Amino acid sequence: MQHTDKNYEIQMNSINEKLIKMGSILEEQFNKALKVLSTRDENLANDIIDTDKQINDLNHDISDTVFQIIAMRQPMADDLRFLFCSIKIIRDLERIGDHLVTVAKKGYRINSSIPPEFIEKLEILGNKASVMTHDALNCLFERKLSQADKIAERDDIIDTLHGEFIKDVLSYMKQNDDYIPDSLSLIQISKGLERVGDRITNIMEEVHFLIEGKYSSE
Repeated sequence: MQHTDKNYEIQMNSINEKLIKMGSILEEQFNKALKVLSTRDENLANDIIDTDKQINDLNHDISDTVFQIIAMRQPMADDLRFLFCSIKIIRDLERIGDHLVTVAKKGYRINSSIPPEFIEKLEILGNKASVMTHDALNCLFERKLSQADKIAERDDIIDTLHGEFIKDVLSYMKQNDDYIPDSLSLIQISKGLERVGDRITNIMEEVHFLIEGKYSSE
């Protein structure tokens, strides 16, 4: 972004830089959250919970900068579109962070006697959501829609896997009363990962608007 006002240019660039940092932290959080599922590592889960504050702080910093620019600079055209898209995108990124905290909090407490195939299915679901997140962030930062169709397809797959997983866990609950709390945690983890897919779909709509000037549904 090139502007005659150097301070304005610095402010605009800082938003993009913080978006990149926010995305980078989220990808690290994703890797850690999936590891918690397989290891039941409480320290790693706590690290995810603590790190989520960085995501929240970046959310507030970006919001403050955007509103300052809109109030003081009266941006036009592409810059205004970028600012409005950024506000919506950080909201979804922040919520993804919350979902990963849920995965961490619930994940390390799950009883080790729970059938391992449930954890394996959650890892498959989580890996698909993680790749979807990575590709969507690349679309955002590179201003390209080359992965848009694949990302939408992955969301459909995640929805299907989530639905099948819920059925399997509910069936397990009926036969294993002692593991109802753990089963409910499994369901909450799956729901959190499924919601990541929904958040990424929202972000891709904003990326489409940012690049094309209209939403993909229009």
